Amino acid sequence: MARARWEMFREGCEVFLAREQPNWPGWLAVALGLGIAIYFALPTEPALWLGPALALGAVAFAILVRRSAVLLVPAAGLIAATIGFSVAELRTAQIAAPQLQDAIRFAHVQGRVAAIEPFPNAIRATLDHVAIAELKPEATPVRIQVKISKGADQVEIGDRVELLARLQPPSPPMAPGAFDFRRQSFFQRLGATGFALGAPQITLAAAPTPAERLWMGIDRLRLAIGRRISALEPGPAGALTRALTVGDQTALAKGDTDAMRISGLAHLLSISGLHIGMAAGLFFIGLRTLLALVPRVALRYPIKKWSAAAAILAAGFYALLAGASVPTERSLVMVGVVFLAVLLDRSPFSFRTVAWAAIIVLLGQPESLVGASFQLSFFAVLGLIAAFEAFRLRLAAFRGERSDPTDWFGRLMDRLRGAAFWLGTSVFTSVVATLMTAPFALYHFDRLSTYGVLANMIAIPLTGFWVMPMGMAALLLMPFGLDAPFWHAMARGCDGILWIAHTVAAWPYSVVVTPAMPPGALVALALGLVALCLMRSRWRLVGLAPLSIALLLPLTVRTPDLLVSGDAKLIAIKDAAGYYRLNSLRASQFAAETWLRRNGQIEPVRFPAPGDDPGPDGFACDALGCVYQRFGRIIAVATNGDALSEDCARADLVISTVPIRGSCASPVSTIDRFDLWRGGTYAVIIATDGALHLESVAGSLGDRPWVLDRMREGIRAGKLVGDPAESGDAEDPAADDGGTGEVD
Repeated sequence: MARARWEMFREGCEVFLAREQPNWPGWLAVALGLGIAIYFALPTEPALWLGPALALGAVAFAILVRRSAVLLVPAAGLIAATIGFSVAELRTAQIAAPQLQDAIRFAHVQGRVAAIEPFPNAIRATLDHVAIAELKPEATPVRIQVKISKGADQVEIGDRVELLARLQPPSPPMAPGAFDFRRQSFFQRLGATGFALGAPQITLAAAPTPAERLWMGIDRLRLAIGRRISALEPGPAGALTRALTVGDQTALAKGDTDAMRISGLAHLLSISGLHIGMAAGLFFIGLRTLLALVPRVALRYPIKKWSAAAAILAAGFYALLAGASVPTERSLVMVGVVFLAVLLDRSPFSFRTVAWAAIIVLLGQPESLVGASFQLSFFAVLGLIAAFEAFRLRLAAFRGERSDPTDWFGRLMDRLRGAAFWLGTSVFTSVVATLMTAPFALYHFDRLSTYGVLANMIAIPLTGFWVMPMGMAALLLMPFGLDAPFWHAMARGCDGILWIAHTVAAWPYSVVVTPAMPPGALVALALGLVALCLMRSRWRLVGLAPLSIALLLPLTVRTPDLLVSGDAKLIAIKDAAGYYRLNSLRASQFAAETWLRRNGQIEPVRFPAPGDDPGPDGFACDALGCVYQRFGRIIAVATNGDALSEDCARADLVISTVPIRGSCASPVSTIDRFDLWRGGTYAVIIATDGALHLESVAGSLGDRPWVLDRMREGIRAGKLVGDPAESGDAEDPAADDGGTGEVD
């Protein structure tokens, strides 16, 4: 009986797997991504041999079960996951380069200008082949970015410069779980940022290699095109034109950028899938149309494949022109796979196309998996293909209906039906893309554009049918000096986009800000959407289970009751209404914006003034600090050493923005200036039972190569307050003198 049941189960599994076979590449991409996600989720860096060893073990298991399809398919997924883990490991080891650990106020820098991003009154130069007098060669970053104000007009790509600069390390997250700019910089081999103190001195540049000469030539072309656009259109429309053409957003005003973000049009600013796809598609259609006008060519040669090959080259040129950033490279791979399918007489819009594009990107740049750009673009495409495949027959039937064109009424109805089909598919596309990307936008940006669907319904057709064609025409005619009218025309289209953005952003409730989502919700969300889109049978409804979990998990998360920044300049305390109150509205503005957004809050609120009524939360301040009471616990924030003796006597937790020279007299937990320097921003949550939960940025990051050395040393030595223990006494800061010279 048991054997018969097993055979029935096995046959059912084989039928299910056979039905899902067309989308197996998609599941391979999912398994590959899971392996990469596991690597980035680890608290410590694994040994380099671990990934290959796991992959060999998975291969051995697959060989053992090769005669059973029920076990072989999961084994293939396990192989893909271990390959993803291994690729991420090897990528980290291969890309590793020194990053600055502490700020240098006066750094004597030498380097070659590898790229220039123009600002209204300055430039941001990326330097490679760097030498810094204050650092040993083995600790010197490979690349740094420096903002140059004086003498910026004299600096050209390829120049070797000497300058005095103030440098700072790429910043870690502003709060536990927030965006990690330092990790992103690590994979870009960017080791420091800063600004020049005075004008740079230009020296002779070393002879570049042929490859470097090619890249510098492309960068010079980007810079020349950007300057040409700025000369013809110096206003906001010209700034947006430059952003859409060469990927340079530095000239955009903050008000315009905020309006684009609030209205849901911020994706237009970053040259990625939409722009590369539009450019390649327009070039493909345009070239094919021109070739079709020559009957002798159209009837004898495969002009469709010729146009597809040319479109790949055009997309590659546009990607290089846009700076070849990670989103651009990912989009180029996607477009290349689509047109490769045309060359091979395959359907260019299928799950397999998306899957192979994802696999290629993840194998080449596994770190892109944890970025918002990868997640937004691939899930948008995944949802669109699934939706159009589900409604394919209905859309084809509606499009196929034709009226009798013999009279004027038939021709009119035919045109109206065509317009309705175009409008309906545009609306359908905007709705599906918005629904698929909204949860990821909520996770990464803690905000959702309420009217984003409507704004995109108007702005995307304007971009595709006017702005991008004018830009392509301008680029093609620029060598002949005939580009000016087309740049002006493109700028008028950009005026329209900006008008849409500002109009929609001004509507009431145009943006919804929500508290930060936990990472588990993102994983559940991704798995649920993948199951709903990729599965071909009713089993796809299984995806509703993780989606339900993703919706419920945010309800279980509490934002911190107190936050204090790693530089001890910014403190946020939650009042009885759930709003963060800040000790300063000017200090660490980026950290303040991040904290408020992750709390679902837009407007900042100041600390209560000395002498104000403590209120129901017992939140009161004086000249020496503040006292905060909640759930029977007292937290004292001391901004002056004179308050320590009193605070230590009455508080359960003392947070001091100055060093504590010795332990408090009573058994009290402490976080002082040394702890903040070592652990970064600290978050404190007071549970309803009065338990104190402490977490630092260092504790949330773990011992990984891109983490600041002092944070990694604190993790290894167990010196982080509250990590891994959630509460307890702090160590004696006086016992650690290593940071006393670095905290100022």
